[in-house]
Amino acid sequence: MTTFVLTRDRFVAITQTIGPEFPRVIESYARAIKMIEDKSFLYLSKWLHRLLIHPVLPWIERKRHLIVIPHADLHYLPFETLVDRDNMGRDFSDYEYLIRDHFFSYHYSASLWAHRDSENRPTEEKSFVGFAPVFRSADPPVVGEIAGNADPRANLQAADSLNTQPLPQLIATQKEVSTIIGLFRGKGRQAEGYLFQDASEENFKSAGIREFDYIHIATHSIGDRQNPKLSGLLFSRSNEPKADLEDGILYSEETFNLDLNAELMVLSSCESGIGKLVKGEGMIALNRGFFYSGARNIIFSLWMVEDRATAQLMVALYRNLLQGRSIPKSLQRAKLSLLKNRYTAFPKYWSGFILVGQ
Repeated sequence: MTTFVLTRDRFVAITQTIGPEFPRVIESYARAIKMIEDKSFLYLSKWLHRLLIHPVLPWIERKRHLIVIPHADLHYLPFETLVDRDNMGRDFSDYEYLIRDHFFSYHYSASLWAHRDSENRPTEEKSFVGFAPVFRSADPPVVGEIAGNADPRANLQAADSLNTQPLPQLIATQKEVSTIIGLFRGKGRQAEGYLFQDASEENFKSAGIREFDYIHIATHSIGDRQNPKLSGLLFSRSNEPKADLEDGILYSEETFNLDLNAELMVLSSCESGIGKLVKGEGMIALNRGFFYSGARNIIFSLWMVEDRATAQLMVALYRNLLQGRSIPKSLQRAKLSLLKNRYTAFPKYWSGFILVGQ
């Protein structure tokens, strides 16, 4: 394995030998976070820190913003969770995670990052549009099976079955989007919201989203790792479907044809950044199409996320953006706000969302 470190005045290549167990270690680490296996998490976190971070410390320890371009299975690793040493406190809010000293962003390749469109409008002009179907129990069901997970914002897996069942409600998403709208309007900024039945695929495509700087979708997602084209985001559906209406699922293929000019796209749903690893391309997932349609920065999730913690994270994110901070810095501070609370301090609750872009 070769790690390349590029700073303003240095280019360093560090080569190490890794064993065939490395992909399994990454998989076990992700599982330890998602399942809150604290002992496994701490052991593997320190192991990965020694392997991935310790060799490059002389070049990064004084750098605040770290841009990570992962390869292969490293796409599943939120680097900000890595720990150098045991905590000296009583709970996980005391651990010395990398996020305490650095804010992170990720990208698909060095060339794409170098040629990114970094044009930003002044902060005082930024506008917001949010979509939250919420999915009340009376809403129409979808075809498929709901993955066994206690989290209300649990991912929906595509299924061959023709059985239908109601979608789990996402109560916290209503407050999530409404609160963010209030933050923007309180600053005199343009902010629009589409909730419940108004959060339809038709409205998403016709709402003039090109005119908004921040586009936020808080919903369920469908994930298909073998065929990412079938992955999608769920919007509200009409109780009386018509042939000329959308089907309520924004499929991955459709996202490549959108006309966006967003500084930030937020996919506040489960596993919106997980798909199929393709050699030479990296992770092909639901989030990729938004990037090619004109979104300059995208925040997406690596696993099934918890409804209320996600809402807290997103509100904190926009609160920091409205204070003039950069997107990576705003996401870091939002995560640190959850880290301060011992009930949301374990990385499952704050590290699942990562940023590709800036």
